[in-house]
This record gives sequence, structure tokens and C-alpha cells, in this order.
Amino acid sequence: MVWAADWRQSLPVVPKGSRGQIVNACLRSSPLWSLAKVYRLDVNMRILQVGENRDFEDYLVRCGDGKLDVNVTQGPFRVAVPDGLRFKGTLDDLIGWTFEGLSSNCHDHLWMAGRSIICPTNKTVDVINGSVMDKFPGLPREYRSFDSVETDAHLYPTEFLNSLSPSGMPPHKMTLKVGSPVMLLRNLDPQHGHCNGTKYILTHLHDNVIEAVVAVGAYQGNRLFIPRIPIRPSENSFPFIMTRRQFPIRPCFAITSNKAQGQTLL
Repeated sequence: MVWAADWRQSLPVVPKGSRGQIVNACLRSSPLWSLAKVYRLDVNMRILQVGENRDFEDYLVRCGDGKLDVNVTQGPFRVAVPDGLRFKGTLDDLIGWTFEGLSSNCHDHLWMAGRSIICPTNKTVDVINGSVMDKFPGLPREYRSFDSVETDAHLYPTEFLNSLSPSGMPPHKMTLKVGSPVMLLRNLDPQHGHCNGTKYILTHLHDNVIEAVVAVGAYQGNRLFIPRIPIRPSENSFPFIMTRRQFPIRPCFAITSNKAQGQTLL
């Protein structure tokens, strides 16, 4: 068995877990780790091929290795972010800077797929996605899910179920526009590149099916017809079993840091 990982990347997600519980969930805390043989890859191919800023790469490596100075005035585990990496302005300013020229480039699939705002939480992602979607040219179309529970349905009003937004699930109310970028949340056809985490550009919005094409990568241009499917949370975070029938996609003008793993932004 081969495991590939970078310990500087996102830690395992432990819902409401403490620092110790998160560290304990790492592979290095497993009794199997003592049986593993470690091979290190020490050449950054992205730097060689794309020519990214080497100072930024060195900063990330030092941050991951815990070699940055701690800013004790902000907290015991906080480090100072260099001024060159900080955006000084409002959220609207950040959106305007990231998607500058949106109205003239909205039909360019590579341009749309090559930019996104990375956020720490789904709540922030929803706020930014909604704001950019409002600015995106075109007529909006709203899709609402049908939510239900298996047992004791009388205890959980539909309005309450609609308000829930578990990780890995589409929202109850989703506003979409033709040409906007979305991310697939389930594996629908892996053989043809239609996998969880793939970016698409919407081409047609119908009542019961959505048409989209893969935005970038080896399967760029592959068309997918996306139906409404029953979706359950990947984690048992509620005292009931919830099912949401909705299109398994999310707008991806903004994505969480976990979803950003493996993505390439231009």
C-alpha cells in the first residue's frame, strides 16, 4: 500500500474536536505508522514547471515546519502574515480584485475556473458565492431541495431541515446562472472524469437536470447531465438521518481550504 501526503496540508477534520483530538486523528498517531517506510520528495515540481514565487514557497515550508515566529500578542499559536500576503480592504474589494473584468470574461471557461477565493469555513464560502453570483451576468434560476428524515418526521419541521447545511452537501436553496462555475460533490461517472471535486461550467439549466462541461484538466470539455439525487451527510452530526434531494453541486467562486486541496488556480 502506498500513502502520499504532505503533513503541512490540512489536518483531519474532527467535528468540534480539540487540538489534541485532531492531532490524535493523524496517520502518524496510528500504531501502523511504525511499520511504514518513508520516502521524501524534495523537488517542488510546481515551482520548476510554473515558476511560482520561491519566497512564498519558502514561507509556506517554514510555516508548516513550525519555524515562524509566534505573534504572542495575537495568541499562543498565531504567526504574523507578511504585508505582501495580506489584502487590505473590504470583502467587496477582495471580490472585485479577484474577479476583475467579470462581465467581459464570464464566457471564458479557463478564466472562470482559474480563480477562486479560499475560505476557512462553509459559512464564509456561502456568503462570497452569493455575492459573486449576484454580480455574475445573466438570469438567475433558483433550485430548492426536498428535505426529509427517516423517522420522527413530526419532530423536525421542514423549515428546520431546510436551514441545515452539513459539510459535503449542497444548500437547500441554490441560485445558479448559465456560465457560472460549480463543483461536483459526488462521484457520478469517474471513468469519464466526473468525480467529487471536479470544476464545471454550467451550460443549460432545466427543471430536473442541469447540463455542464468540465472546465479544466484532462477531461476538459466533457459534458455531464446532472440530475437531482438523494444525498445524506457524510458524518452523523445530527440525532436523525436526514436526506436531501438536490443537485450534487455547489457554486465555486469561493471554496474551503479542504476542497482546495489538489486544485490549481491560475
